[in-house]
Amino acid sequence: MTEKPKFPDRPSKYTVGIAEKPSAAKKIAQALDDKGKPLSGTYFRAPYYICDHKGEKIVILAALGHLFELQQEGKGWYYPSYDFYWSTKKNEREEARLKPYIDLIEWFVPHSEKHVVMTDFDVEGEVIGAVTLKKVGGKKVLANAKRMCYSALTKTALQTAYSELNEQINHDILNSGLTRHYVDWLFGINVSRALSLSLKNITGWFYPLSAGRVQAPTLAFVVEREAGVRSFVPVPYWVIDAEMSFNGTKVTLKHSKRRIRIKSEAETIEEKCNSKKAQVSKIESKRIEDDPLNPFNLGSLQSEVYRVFRYTPSYTLSLAEKLYLDALISYPRTNSEKFPEELDHTEIITNLKKQRKYAKLSSLALDKGTKPHEGSKTDPAHPPIYPTGTKPDKKLEGAGEKLYDLIVKRYLSLFGEQRIREQKNIKIAIDTEEFKATNTIIVKPGWTKIYDPYTREIKSDPVLNVKEGDELKVNKVTLSDKLTKSPPRYNENSLLNEMTKQEIGTKATRAAIIDKLRIRGYVEEYEIIPTVLGEGVISLLRDYVPNIITPEMTRDLELQMEKVGIGEEKLDTVLSEAIKNLQKILDEFKENEAQIGRELQRRLSETLNKRRITVGTCPNCKTGELIVIKSRVTKKQFVGCTNYQKDGEGCSTSAPLPARSKIFPTEKVCEIDGFPIVEVERRGRKWEMCVNIECSTRTIYEGKNKQNSKASEQKKTKKSEKR
Repeated sequence: MTEKPKFPDRPSKYTVGIAEKPSAAKKIAQALDDKGKPLSGTYFRAPYYICDHKGEKIVILAALGHLFELQQEGKGWYYPSYDFYWSTKKNEREEARLKPYIDLIEWFVPHSEKHVVMTDFDVEGEVIGAVTLKKVGGKKVLANAKRMCYSALTKTALQTAYSELNEQINHDILNSGLTRHYVDWLFGINVSRALSLSLKNITGWFYPLSAGRVQAPTLAFVVEREAGVRSFVPVPYWVIDAEMSFNGTKVTLKHSKRRIRIKSEAETIEEKCNSKKAQVSKIESKRIEDDPLNPFNLGSLQSEVYRVFRYTPSYTLSLAEKLYLDALISYPRTNSEKFPEELDHTEIITNLKKQRKYAKLSSLALDKGTKPHEGSKTDPAHPPIYPTGTKPDKKLEGAGEKLYDLIVKRYLSLFGEQRIREQKNIKIAIDTEEFKATNTIIVKPGWTKIYDPYTREIKSDPVLNVKEGDELKVNKVTLSDKLTKSPPRYNENSLLNEMTKQEIGTKATRAAIIDKLRIRGYVEEYEIIPTVLGEGVISLLRDYVPNIITPEMTRDLELQMEKVGIGEEKLDTVLSEAIKNLQKILDEFKENEAQIGRELQRRLSETLNKRRITVGTCPNCKTGELIVIKSRVTKKQFVGCTNYQKDGEGCSTSAPLPARSKIFPTEKVCEIDGFPIVEVERRGRKWEMCVNIECSTRTIYEGKNKQNSKASEQKKTKKSEKR
């Protein structure tokens, strides 16, 4: 029997610091310990660090994000529910994972002389630190707690932050964060239960539905855009191109009327221009000086990464947080485009210069001075995203390497000179009709030389070395008919930008809201296209509770919470107003529960049937169908018999399938056991297999697959050793 770990010894006098994540706790401890080697240990895998800092013992613990969450007062699954409290997570698996962290905090906090909140310096970090200390130590501990504020996990930044502790946490920021948690809990729990119970009470079906104050208007954007796409009627128009020659150079130019709406007018122009000479009627030249792009904040980083690499906003944020925890970049959850005056850019660039890949670019940036280009947006807590100059402990690879390279080059480009372009707008007349050409020549690349290869390409017509009065030969004039295109569907990036524009959600939560739409089955798995269920939910909310899907209500709540953060509004006032709005919505649900429940049942049936993949007849019960069932959260999938829930004769036939793979029916049957054969596709590879986990053919395949994986790993190891 394994011996239960003992709690670590407590120093006689010590300070407790609460960090947000274990990796951050380790970085802080290493930075503050005089020798850079703090005493470390674990209690049921929960780490702790004890460091000596200028004669002070500091115990640094990790909160592992939110150790506590809001729970409903009392039992039962009903609505409205307005009473809540902070408690450990009720999910058994999560509770078991978090308990050692809570045990360590409860072991050290009550006996400590000083308490320091060392979580990320933002609204969420303030809530995590405050709730943790209050739950464990009470109001007195929280009232006396000090605050460590930093934007990067470098040794210098952390040591400076600890030497300049705030005497207390920022209670305005804390109340703003608490208000957001309370409002989101109230709307999320109550509206989601109202939807789910409308379905259950009327039809007996249970399906987890949700519609929070940010999620609902976001889904409405998607549904409205899809309606525009489907109802779009293309309108014909005509374009005229003229191929011309000058001194052996051929160019094709467009008529100044890019879209001609009337066909007869287009035909008249075509006829007028054929077999005529062209003449340069006017040349306008202008010099354009382009400043560097603005520094990255979270929103612009997510947009740029989507443009360049096509990574989703949530994936970009997770990659950025990893780089931050490795002390390679500053805190990513920021709105700012302005750097603090005390930030030492010379030191950062000098350190980047020590990395071979950025040596030349860093020298180029240093030669141009140390004042970076800035934007107008500000964030009181954090600067824009910038590389710290710290050299990676190990070689970066894959998506993390790409993101780091983009951030470094964007930062260095801020110190570059203006890009200078020479733009010529050339007007060429054929009879009385005008054609245009735009020639752009880069006179000086400036900052783009540093930011390459990520600089957007400037479109330009072929260069025409002409002057006013020159004649060109018209080779041919072409009339083409076109159709207007429908508005584009949302992608992850454009939907996030729409949420930002409408001022709903926060920089840190918008990407997660988009992910939740997929988890709930409201949009398709691989595209931002609403499912029948998603459309049905918005249709019902629009008909019966329209306030929940309007961005105005959410935007107003966001504004009120921001006012709480700067002390212009009270938590209780905002919460009281939010409950009034919520009560109206819930009353409307109660009134229309029957209609909402029946309509949800119809929409849910359509969605599930559309997604249903039938691979063949169940060989055991002979009457049911084997269908693919997939978890929207874990992505695990299996086949199960449709007779599983049939009264009196349930069939328990099921078998796991490869996760994160596409499954296609083949209409083939395994000769050994009679189970269906399916085609599996993953990462570009395709193969066929029997769905029965016990089938010998499947065992042979899986054995080969393991051998192939092992061989692949061996090849990677050999390549790594050669490097």
